[in-house]
Amino acid sequence: MAVRDRLRIFGRTMTRGPVAYGVAAVLGVIVAALVFYYVAPGRPYVGIVRLPYFEIDDYSTAQIEDVLRFAEKDRRIKALAIEITSPGGSAAASEQLYRDILRIRESRPVVFSVGWIAASGGYMMASAGDYIYAGPSSFVGNVGVIITLPGTPSPDEQIVATGPFKLTGGTREQYVSMMEVLKNAFVRIVFAQRGDRLKLKPEELADGRIHLGIDAARVGIVDALGTPNDAVAKAAELAGLHNYGTIDVVREYSKSLGQTYFSFSRPSPPQAAASASAATVPPGDQSRYHRFYYLYIEPASRTP
Repeated sequence: MAVRDRLRIFGRTMTRGPVAYGVAAVLGVIVAALVFYYVAPGRPYVGIVRLPYFEIDDYSTAQIEDVLRFAEKDRRIKALAIEITSPGGSAAASEQLYRDILRIRESRPVVFSVGWIAASGGYMMASAGDYIYAGPSSFVGNVGVIITLPGTPSPDEQIVATGPFKLTGGTREQYVSMMEVLKNAFVRIVFAQRGDRLKLKPEELADGRIHLGIDAARVGIVDALGTPNDAVAKAAELAGLHNYGTIDVVREYSKSLGQTYFSFSRPSPPQAAASASAATVPPGDQSRYHRFYYLYIEPASRTP
């Protein structure tokens, strides 16, 4: 039989026989998979969480936690890119946000990009991420603790206390000692997350210095200079995503509440006059309570 005849018979077999049906089935599966990958709702996304300037207090922390939980529940979101601009704030609230990011990292990558500042508690939060970008002129670092101490309580016939330190909680020396404990814990947190990427000794990190982004990248406080777009791309890379979309998490959360705008700051006075954030009170305030802060205070606003 001539070669031409054999090819003709083979061609008829391919178009009419079981082999043809098998090939068609395989091609059908491939096409369906491609359609699902590129069009279907199962397409992966990077969630973008934009956090405009905020001080970390109980209010802002509760708001941010709601947004983060909203992102965690969205199964389409395989990674998070968080844009942060914060000088820090309350020590306890900062630690809570740090733990929140660590929890989220268990299920998906988290990458931060720093706006003009991520200092003290703001940097603590960012240090929990997988990767940190900053701009060349961003303010980053300022690892350390501030405490506000109240004045001597005035005699008040309506207040009866037991023990010499019931009203103050302890001596000034004790509070300074507690502040040192918190500072050392802050340093250990950063070293635990940054590891070999840090090119500073513990005592150098603990001196409270604030670094420009270009220097922060050099000493390992951040990973690289970059933009929010770089953070999105890095988050996708760490999650192994290729054909991915992006979701503005804050906007979607606002829509779920029936709002068009969502703020991480307390309402403006007079509504919030009675509940003003303690984190905005500079050290030296004669508050009734002792407070610890992971907070950067600009020189112009410091109490002389």
